[in-house]
Amino acid sequence: MVAGVWKVMITVAAVYLMMYLKGVDLKNSYKALFVFTELHEDIPTLSALLAVTIGGFVAYLTAYTACKLQMQIMSFSVPIVLSILVTLGILAGDCHYDDTGFIQHICQYTEKCDTSQYVYYLGISWSVSLLWISRHIWFPRQRRLQDYERLFINPFYCGILTCENLVLNRRRHNESVTYICDDQQEHFFIVKPGSAKQHSSSSTQQHAEIPCIYACATMWHETKTEMTQLLKSLFRLDRDQALREQCAVLRNMVGERDRFNYQAHIFFDDSLEINDDDKWQANVFVRTLVKIMKEACSSVHRRYHLHDPYKVITPYGAQLIWEMPGGNLLYVHLKDKNKIRHRKRWSQVMYMYFLLGYQILKDSAQDIAKQINKDTPMDKKHISEMIDLDTQRKSNNTFILTLDGDVDFCPGAVRSLLEKMSNDNVGAVTGRIHPIGSGPLVWYQKFEYAIGHWLQKSTEQVLGCVLCIPGCFSLLRASALMDDNIMRTYTTLPTKPGHFLQYDQGEDRWLSTLLLKQGYRLDYAAAAAAYTYAPEGFNEFFNQRRRWIPSILANIIDLLSSSEAIVASNSNVSYLYIIYQTAMMAGTILAPGSVILMIAGAIEAVFAPGLIYAYLISLLIPTIFTITCFTASTKIQLNLATLFSVIYAFIMMVVIARTIMIAFEQSALHLRVLFTIILPVLYIMSGLLHWKEKGCLPHGLLYFLCIPSTYILLLIYSLCNLNIVSWGTREIPDRKTKQQLKAEREAAQSEKKVDGLFARLFFSSTSIQELKQLLQELKLKLSSSSKDRQDAVALPTQMYRNVPKQLDQLAGKEPQSQSSCESVATRSINVSAEEPLPAEDETENEFYRENHWAHDPALGNGPVLTLVGKEKNFWNDLIEKYLKPIEQDPLKENQNKTELIELRNVVCFMIVMMNALWMAINLMFQLLNAAAFRIEYRLSGHVVQLNTDILGLLFTSFLALLTIIQSCGMLFYRWETFLHLISMASLKASNEEQSYQLIEKLAETTELNSACEEDKEHIYNRLRDIVTGGMTAGTLANRRRLKLSATATR
Repeated sequence: MVAGVWKVMITVAAVYLMMYLKGVDLKNSYKALFVFTELHEDIPTLSALLAVTIGGFVAYLTAYTACKLQMQIMSFSVPIVLSILVTLGILAGDCHYDDTGFIQHICQYTEKCDTSQYVYYLGISWSVSLLWISRHIWFPRQRRLQDYERLFINPFYCGILTCENLVLNRRRHNESVTYICDDQQEHFFIVKPGSAKQHSSSSTQQHAEIPCIYACATMWHETKTEMTQLLKSLFRLDRDQALREQCAVLRNMVGERDRFNYQAHIFFDDSLEINDDDKWQANVFVRTLVKIMKEACSSVHRRYHLHDPYKVITPYGAQLIWEMPGGNLLYVHLKDKNKIRHRKRWSQVMYMYFLLGYQILKDSAQDIAKQINKDTPMDKKHISEMIDLDTQRKSNNTFILTLDGDVDFCPGAVRSLLEKMSNDNVGAVTGRIHPIGSGPLVWYQKFEYAIGHWLQKSTEQVLGCVLCIPGCFSLLRASALMDDNIMRTYTTLPTKPGHFLQYDQGEDRWLSTLLLKQGYRLDYAAAAAAYTYAPEGFNEFFNQRRRWIPSILANIIDLLSSSEAIVASNSNVSYLYIIYQTAMMAGTILAPGSVILMIAGAIEAVFAPGLIYAYLISLLIPTIFTITCFTASTKIQLNLATLFSVIYAFIMMVVIARTIMIAFEQSALHLRVLFTIILPVLYIMSGLLHWKEKGCLPHGLLYFLCIPSTYILLLIYSLCNLNIVSWGTREIPDRKTKQQLKAEREAAQSEKKVDGLFARLFFSSTSIQELKQLLQELKLKLSSSSKDRQDAVALPTQMYRNVPKQLDQLAGKEPQSQSSCESVATRSINVSAEEPLPAEDETENEFYRENHWAHDPALGNGPVLTLVGKEKNFWNDLIEKYLKPIEQDPLKENQNKTELIELRNVVCFMIVMMNALWMAINLMFQLLNAAAFRIEYRLSGHVVQLNTDILGLLFTSFLALLTIIQSCGMLFYRWETFLHLISMASLKASNEEQSYQLIEKLAETTELNSACEEDKEHIYNRLRDIVTGGMTAGTLANRRRLKLSATATR
């Protein structure tokens, strides 16, 4: 595109040069602007010039668009071949019949053609050879939405022989040939990054390389509704994948479009806890997940009843494994924070190393072992090279779908993300995130997310690439993550205060920064929609943004500080892109001061207290809130922020009144009025261009009223509390062990607290504290979700069971242990023949205590097995090297707190000083009326004078320039999204449309019946083979899909 535009510009410049050499006076403005009019007497020359310049460029664009949308045969091959033949026929006819005079009418050629028959033979031979050499244009092998570099060899085009140039410039394929030679044999490997076929000198076997998607979700303290939403999405993806596999088998099309392999993983943080008998059990959130698993499956596969999970004891905790109806596997990894690091970043490290390191290498080794010919021995070096090549090919076509524990998506969104991965340089791609929920704060976030995606992400995509790939719904390429500078760097522990903000507070943005530094492109697919629950409460919203804002600032500063290296290593990042991000960063930092200036101007215009007093009044709330954030508790800060947000909403109404007054008293073309009008017009235009999302527009009024709260109060709260590195959302108190409760009782006794007469007669202080704690848990349960209230019934039961213990304590007796009852209950649970045994260095009591969760009836009656072999060794090595729990060091923790407080003070001081200087400069210009000037213009026959100053004009021009850039970026990206949607559409008689109709038929007719007991035993046997390493998950899934295909055939 850039090369074509540049060529048109050079052609126009050449015309000016030619006219200058002919003696045309280009100093004359009329002749300089209309230089082509000098050619009006030379019509053939002008026609040829316009045809070569405009026609070649249009043909170049249309040819590229046709190949990009996989419309090559009808929109590229047929027109180009016909144009070549028709052109040659016209020239031959004009030469054979001299009386036509066609050539004389379109050019200055006046001599007669040589009509010798040898000329015809030569022309026919040339045409046949051209069509033979370019026969590959009839068999396109690239995917949809490929970049120009992957479709054409040369980025330039020829304006004279346009069709011939496009035909010869079209790429045949995108394979890279790897050559290995030794003294005995030569080996050639053709590795296809996109839709790979692998050829070997010793074998001509071909197989379609199907993308593999690992859906990896992280969970912590999600509600039942949120868990159900995620599980339904995973089962829908399983159903869609199985139907497409059946369609491919029935139609005997190995390379069926939109096929992919699939496996789901859920990583549960802090999932095990100590019960009252000092034994490990799954917490209430894990039990809820297991309980609703069958319900979520039945809502998608209506007549299928899911089996109980296969339970595996692992070095990091446990695994619960289900085989979904489509034959794909669903893993739930239960993390014990005493054995492995918890929090989201370390869960990502787990699945990166396990799925991308261990699994891919294992599959490649098995595939190469099957391909090696036993009659032709090879040394270990060549086998290792073959495994490396196969691993590289697999990793380039393996993807991780990162998910949050409450996300909702459809299979079509995943396919849209996969389409964007057609370019190997794309390391990750994200979709359009829609916040859901109820309440005013959710309405505000709907509009905020909307304009963020409509304008900000679209502009970043057009100028270079997006800066952040959120972990709630994104697709990441395995080969990009497996880079040492990314995966290994991502495991780095924070050593400096800024690292806590960049590494742990915003791990998704840090991973995006690492991908950018390594040279990968980050894309945005607006057609891939996902829905996630947004904070509904004011405190939860502020705590979430308290974690996000410092992380965003830290990563952008890191990006800008290393801009030269990034521009040199990443072809998608230019200095123009860096300048744009610098301008956005400056606008974010000066946003509080700018909003305060706007409020001061409104107060001065409406109440007229004087300019200085207006400034002081507008600074009153930010000053009080800043002092409060430095001195008071978080609860007081949030309560005060709530009060000030309400006050600011009324102040914004004053701003609206002030703008209306300026429009009527001075002029409707006043800079402030224009900017106030342009922004709503831009948002409305953006909403109309995103027609399905136009429902977000009414929330724009709420967004406008909340501008001071989010740009002043939220920024102050985030920066003044950046020393707090806790998660801030979904946090609940940990369940206390017996040792902890005993220590608390001893501490209470040491304080010699004496109970009153009433308490000694009825309840002790310890019993009252326990009762208070249970009631608090009940309150949290009842306030969490309306659908989750039924889960709180277990709390009164627990209170009832604790009554005998409290009575025993009053009587001075030890509480009766329930281990005997539980041991009787566990004997009735069915377990597999491979009953787990304790390790050599572990006693039987310790083993049973740690693995008591495996015999919990709430987790089902599935078999229990201990992980053994290479996979167990892998987890042990990984935990020892990267994921070993961090030991608590009070001295180190205190040092980190001190350094974080110092960093907070420095950052707040810098932000305050920059905003203070910005406001002081504006105040000085307004008081002294410095650099003020007057603009006069006519409006309806009257002369209108507009008074302004240079500083206000520059600031307004800066905002207007950003607005224009984002508007153009949005328009360009809407065109790109249109092409994306067109590329996914199928013609009525095409193979894709036939496949789609067959998939719909299969979905209507294929019924997955409930699994009988015998089928469950077969499922458990297959899962056991996977755990023990006897059979890969892919082989089992293929067998299952073939069985479903046979059912669909019948």
